Parts: sequence; structure tokens; C-alpha cells
Amino acid sequence: MSLPTEHKVWVLANPPAAYVQPDTFALETRALPPVADDQVLVKIKYLSNDPIVRTLISAAIPRGGTIATSGLAEVVASKSAAYAPGDLVSGRFDWGDYAVVPATALTGKAIELPGKPYASLSVLGLGSLTAYFGVFDQLKVAADDVVVVSSAAGSVGSAAIQFAKHVAGAKRVVGIAGGADKCAWVKSLGADDCIDYKSPDFRERLAAAVPDKIDKVFENVGGEVLDTILPLMKPHGQIAVCGLLSSYNGQQQVFNNLLQVISLRIDVRGFTVMDFVPRWAETAQKVAQFVKDGKVSATDTETVVTATVDEIPQTWALLFTGKSRGKLLTQLE
Repeated sequence: MSLPTEHKVWVLANPPAAYVQPDTFALETRALPPVADDQVLVKIKYLSNDPIVRTLISAAIPRGGTIATSGLAEVVASKSAAYAPGDLVSGRFDWGDYAVVPATALTGKAIELPGKPYASLSVLGLGSLTAYFGVFDQLKVAADDVVVVSSAAGSVGSAAIQFAKHVAGAKRVVGIAGGADKCAWVKSLGADDCIDYKSPDFRERLAAAVPDKIDKVFENVGGEVLDTILPLMKPHGQIAVCGLLSSYNGQQQVFNNLLQVISLRIDVRGFTVMDFVPRWAETAQKVAQFVKDGKVSATDTETVVTATVDEIPQTWALLFTGKSRGKLLTQLE
């Protein structure tokens, strides 16, 4: 079988000031280098779609730079003793179709669950790992806690709901999501209640859902949602912030209740999954055990969109439309 000699790859063409535009990214065709010792040639099969890319294209990635994200790929050719053609491997790959990468850059063979070859990106992926570190390391959720999780229908929030309720055993877990369908799904995961932030009486409904006030918050939205939460916190409550979905596209943030952080002595701490890289592999195994024990669902926990290489940016942009549920994955044709 002849090996490909070129590949398609997306690059950052015009860093956006606010919303991503059609000319933000450009698709290039480049030559593939030959596979050297301890390298592998892979065909990219699945790509993770993550909000952090929105931040990176405004700051960290230079004009003309490639867009790297977590993914799964099939080994096509290998000069590494660790991998053979046909292996499904996980790692970070550029938005594109093929890549030649050092074997040491891969995180290993993909952890698969029945019917889910992409489990390493969904229920066992970075979203779940972020939720794990937020619930257990940052918030240290305990059995007597009232916990609120924003963006509860996303990959991080949906995992945080399950960890807080089914693993930590929190006495009350309330999710916040957009729309009745998403809230119904969040409740099916174990949330005691889920409040639709789009409802006109959102503030009243959230207050009614936490009559004993809130001990701990897993925050991934910011803006009006966080502003609504603050007055409902208990003194010395804790908020772990791993994302601000409401501000990724340059929207202005207005807080009317920020003084509550002082008056209630609220502990607000930010974190990212990158703070825990040495623990990723062991934590993924823990989450896999939670799934086997029935504490975390692996059913209907992701939105998989089949797309061509040309459609990678459009699929990623679905993150900001509210149309996906759970982890949003791109399956390349």
C-alpha cells in the first residue's frame, strides 16, 4: 500500500476580535515528511472540540499556526516498537487528516468501551478529567454538600454532576443548563434538579432549588449565571472556575453581586486540567472503573458529528450554538 505524501491541515489565518468569522481559519495542503525512527504515520479519526481553542486563537496561537487538539488516530505506518499499523492511539493532533508524529508524543493506545471507540475523548476524556479534578481536588465535595454545576449539559458539567452525586454522594446536586430537553437529560444523570437559565424566572427557580443555600459551585459559564449564584452561597462557600463560556467570544461581563464574594467570604479559585497532567492516565482509569461500577453513565454522553476535513472548523463552532449535548466530537470521514 502506498503511503500518503501530503496532508491537509487547518491554520489560523485571522485571529478574531470577537466571534469567529469564515476567514478565521484557512485550509492548507502540505507535504508529509517520511516516517523516521520512533515515529508513526497516523490517519486522524476523531477530534475533540473544546472551548479553550477559542482562547488560544486570540492569544497563544500565532497567525499561520496550526490548531492542535486531543484526538484519536489510526496508525498507518510505524517505525516504533510501541505501535503497529491498525492501532487506535490517542494524543494531540492538528486539525487535519494525516500526521507524522513521534511515538513519545502519543499518550498511548485508546481506552475503548463497548460500542465506543472514542471513549478516550468522551466519557474518559479531558472533559471528565476536568470534572474529576474540580469535584475532588478543588472543591472536595462531601456528603453534606449542596452543589451547583453550571453548563451542566456540557462534557465537563455532565461529568461533574455524576461525580458529585454518585461518587462523592453530595446530598443535593443542582444543574444549570439551557432548555427543557437538556435539563431533563441532566436530571437523568442524577441531578436532583436542573434549572433552565433561559427561563424568565431563572433567578427565582434557582433560589427555590437551593433552599438551604449553596456550599460549592462548579462554574463554567460566568456572566449572569454566576452573578445569580453568588447571593445564594453560604458563608465561606467555594467556587471552582474552569471556564467562562459566556465570555469566550468577547461578550462584556457585568456583575452586580460581586460584593458577595467579600461579604460571604467566598473562596473562588480557578484551575485547568493542565494543572494535573501527571495524573491524567491514572484518573482516566478511575473514571473507567466508575463506569464499570455504574456510577457514571457512558450512554448518550456525547454528540458525534461526522464531517469532512473541510468541515472541521464549522463542527467545532457548534460548541457555541448550544446545539450539542455532552462531549462534542468530530468523526472524520
